[in-house]
Amino acid sequence: MHHRNPRDGIRDKWMPRVCAAEIDGETRALMLVLYQYMTERGRVSVPQAVLADLFQVDPRRIKERMRRARDAGLIVQRGVAYQGRTAEYEAVT
Repeated sequence: MHHRNPRDGIRDKWMPRVCAAEIDGETRALMLVLYQYMTERGRVSVPQAVLADLFQVDPRRIKERMRRARDAGLIVQRGVAYQGRTAEYEAVT
């Protein structure tokens, strides 16, 4: 018998939280992009440089927006970034 993981479907449950969150438009736009990369279980890992290129901003702006999203309780960091490894995040519902 297949047991569902409690995180199954988190991705779709997360979107209404992003839309209702009291965050600035830049952070919301970043969350909408992360949603596109996110697994059904709400896990996402996209290099800051890729996101910075997409938004045409310095990678430090992406780091700021990720911090705002963490502060708003939308995401939690699960894996630490270091040279050659991208940070991993999880959606919070």
